[in-house]
Amino acid sequence: KRQLDLCIWVSSSLRSSNLHFANIKLKMKVALVLLLISAVAIIRVQSTSPPNCALVNCADEHCSPVNCACGSYKGSCGCCDVCYKCANETCVILYQHRCVEGTECRLNNPEESISQGARGTCIVKPSTEGSHDHSHNEK
Repeated sequence: KRQLDLCIWVSSSLRSSNLHFANIKLKMKVALVLLLISAVAIIRVQSTSPPNCALVNCADEHCSPVNCACGSYKGSCGCCDVCYKCANETCVILYQHRCVEGTECRLNNPEESISQGARGTCIVKPSTEGSHDHSHNEK
């Protein structure tokens, strides 16, 4: 009888500990997934946030020389020259590329996400010439 009781006790203990370990494994997997989601969210926010210009050294030796076919502008902190993208040139909105005046960066594939670094092309903006006011306000 003792041996039977011992076998029953060992068997129930093993089942109980297996359930306990399975529960711990599940909790660890959930925690890992939540940690991964949080890390991705933090990285996405940081990559699209403007730089902290207080930490930027605007000395000329920190800027790369530029030779721009379509002109240049001062970067996000107003220090270094950055080239405008010319018409028909590749642009990435996430990287804050600017197209030359009169053009705009249009996604090559509208289904792609800007926040994922989708590529576009600097396309000439549609002309607004010839448009007129359609309102008929009486005085």
